Order: sequence, then structure tokens, then C-alpha cells
Amino acid sequence: MGWASNGPAWARKSRGYHLEFALLITGLVLLSYITFTASESSSSPVLLYSLVPFLLWAALRFGPVGVSTSMIVVAFLSIWGAVHDRGPFTNGGPLNSVLSLQLFLIFTAMPFMVLAALAEERKQAEQALRESEERLRLAVNAGRMYAFEWDPATDVIVRSGQCADILNWMGDPTRDTGRQFVARVHPDDREAYASPQNWLTSDDPNYQASYRVLRPDGSVIWLEANGRVLFDDQGKRQRIIGLVADVTERKLVEEALSSLSRRLIEAQEQERARIARELHDDLSQRMALLQIGLGQFEQDTTGFSSEARQQLHDIAELCREVSTSIHDLSHQIHPFKLDILGLVASLAGSCKEFSNQHNLQVQFVHDDIPRQIPKEVTLCLFRIVQEALRNVVKHSGAAEAKVELSGHGDRIDLCVSDSGVGFDPASAKGEVGLGLISMQERLRLVGGRLSVESEPSHGTRIRVRIPLHSTDAQVPNVGKARQAGA
Repeated sequence: MGWASNGPAWARKSRGYHLEFALLITGLVLLSYITFTASESSSSPVLLYSLVPFLLWAALRFGPVGVSTSMIVVAFLSIWGAVHDRGPFTNGGPLNSVLSLQLFLIFTAMPFMVLAALAEERKQAEQALRESEERLRLAVNAGRMYAFEWDPATDVIVRSGQCADILNWMGDPTRDTGRQFVARVHPDDREAYASPQNWLTSDDPNYQASYRVLRPDGSVIWLEANGRVLFDDQGKRQRIIGLVADVTERKLVEEALSSLSRRLIEAQEQERARIARELHDDLSQRMALLQIGLGQFEQDTTGFSSEARQQLHDIAELCREVSTSIHDLSHQIHPFKLDILGLVASLAGSCKEFSNQHNLQVQFVHDDIPRQIPKEVTLCLFRIVQEALRNVVKHSGAAEAKVELSGHGDRIDLCVSDSGVGFDPASAKGEVGLGLISMQERLRLVGGRLSVESEPSHGTRIRVRIPLHSTDAQVPNVGKARQAGA
């Protein structure tokens, strides 16, 4: 069975391996012949111990196949010798000879087969480890990464050789100190570089951090570290190990996409403003004149039948409804009140208008909102509230919704919630609608985050958090960044 299952693998072995196996079997045949068949009888079993080195050789070098083949040789010659009244198993009568021979073969085969299995398992583990290390090496080389280890006690950083392609301006980048490397990190990113390592515990030892490193010529490279902190039994940090990847090209692509998205959104808002102005200044004015004309006409309907007067009245009412709809549409397309009244007043008015237009009671709550908010943040929050409320009407089936806006010094939080049908987020993965995509894209441009919480029959909550700092700081100086080593 062993030869049948391992035959193809053995055929691929080297010629030296085959010669070594042939030498093992030849030596074992000669020694077994001397031990079991060369003499008429032997009262001393000392020669049996001479087989042990060969069986160890077979177990450690050739595994279960080597041991099973060796035991076939030993069993054949020992049985042949016992049948012909030769060897150490001929004393004490036929019954004792058979029993002794069986016990010998059993207790010889079992430990060496176990040893062979353990040795083979270790070989396979070592082979898997070598293959894994080779795959990791190839991935590191292909992905411009290097491994590192930092000892907090000595402050010594040791890096793998691949770092030479990334940190190529350093004399010996494979060895460094934490203090020296922190000095090379961009001042704005030093907190992002150091802080994750400080709050990690033995229960949560992994971290990820992205930061910029300054080159001597003033340009920067973006690095992304994925590390693990190793702790001792007392919970003290022993060392930090991990991988660092050069993600400069990825950051450049992200910045290009972000810039494109920003220009598209700006163009969209400009076009919305133009259309809203056309609706408000042109079409709305014409509708107003039409209403005035119809109103005057209604005042002098002498000679008209009651049916004609009713039709004229209906036309006037329809005209007023169309005028109101155009007015509302112009404000939905571009909220002019946002520039004049600010975020809080505009949202309060928008929620009230939304409640009047739809069968939905919208409650607006705000707390500690700063007076000065960047224009892009204001517009982002307003658009997200609009889209979230439209989703409530379209999907939730709720009769009430709540919009909560709160300031927290360096950030603004927004929560739009309802008590509708809800959904299972796990089952909805991969089915993101255009509205949610639009929210995420707007938030990405201002450095914000969005999360959606929902449960079936327990409503949905859309949470937004936006930091109150310049959006230009999201990917600073990337325009000067370049690929290290270029």
C-alpha cells in the first residue's frame, strides 16, 4: 500500500536517494541473514540489537515506506530461519518459537512505524514552512514590502533585506533605532505612527498604521505597517514584529481618484445651482405671471357658465400647485438657504418641508453646533440628510424619523434613524444602493465615516462622523510623493 501510494513521489527522488535506499536494504538483508539464518541455533539474542541502527535509518530517512520495506525483509528472513530451525527463535519448542517470533515482529514494527510517521509529519511541516516562507518572500519582493522587528528595551529595529529598495537613501536600512526612525516620519503623522502601539494589549495585539516618511530631498513616501506586539507573562511589551509595505503608488492613485470625485461633485453642485436659478428666476416668475393673469381672469367671468367657471378655477389651482412644486424643486436641487441661514436653520426647514410633503413626521434635534463650519462639510451633511430621509420614505415604511446633529469640539456627528421594517446587514452585503454610495463618496472627500445599523423590525440608523479640519489635510503633500528608489 505504501509503495502504491508513494510510488510516483519516490520516482521523482534523486539518484543518490535511491542508491542510499538500496544500500540500506542490502545491509539489512546481509545483517538479517547473519542474525536469523547463518547459524543452526543461537541462544543469545544480542545480534537482534544490531538491527536497530538500520531500522532507525529507515524510519528517519525513508519514512513509513522505508520501515515497512525493512520489516518485510526482517520478517521474511526471521520466519524462514525459524521454519528451518535456525536463528534465535528455535529454543523452547514450536509454540514458544512462534509466540516469541510474533512478539518480536510486533514490538519491533510498532515503535519504528510510529517514529517514521512522526518523522514524516515533521518533514511535511518543514516543507510547508519552507514553501510558505518562499511564497512570503516572493510576495514581499513583488509588493515592495519588508519585515521588521523592534525591541523596546534596546530601541533597536532590525529589518529584512528588502527594505534596501524602499529606504534606499539610508546607509544601512536593515538596522535602525526607534528614535531615529520617528525623526524621519512626517511631523503630522508621528501620532498615527506611534499611538497604535501604545494602546494595544495581549488580548488585542495587532495594529495597522499608515504614515509618511520624509526623504532627504523633501519628497515623501507612504508606508503602511501591519504589526503585532508580543507581550510577556506580566503583560509588558517584549518586541514588535510585522510587515511594512510601500503604498506610495496606491496613495497617488487614491489622491487622483479623490481629486476627480471632488471635481465631479463640484461640477454637479454648480449645475444644480444653475438649474435651480433657472427654475426660480425664470420658470417660477413666468408661473407667477400666469397665476396673476388667471386670477384677474377669474374676477371677470360674466357670461361664463358655471361649468366653465369651475374649470377655470381648477386651472388656477393647478397652476398654483405647479408653481409650489417648482419652488420646492429648486430648493431641493440647490439649497440657497444653506449659504444664508447656515446648517442648523436649513436642516430644520428642510425637515419641516419634508414632513409636509410626505406622510412622515421628521423630528430634528441639534446640540452645540459651531457657528463656523467648512462649506464642504455643511453641504455634505445637508445632502446626506436629504438622501437618508428619501430612503426612509422609500424603504422603511415608518411614520416617524429623527435627525440628530451634535457638535463635539473637533467633530460633528449626525444620526438619521427610523423605527421602520429594518433589514439584515449581513444579507444585504454587496447590494449597496446609489444613494449610500453617494453618501460614502461625499464623506470620503471630507474625511468622514459612515456606518449603517439595522435589524429586521427594529428600524435603521445611519451614523455619520466628520472631523472639523481642512479636507486638504486628508492626503497632504501627496503631490510631492514619489516611488522610493525611482
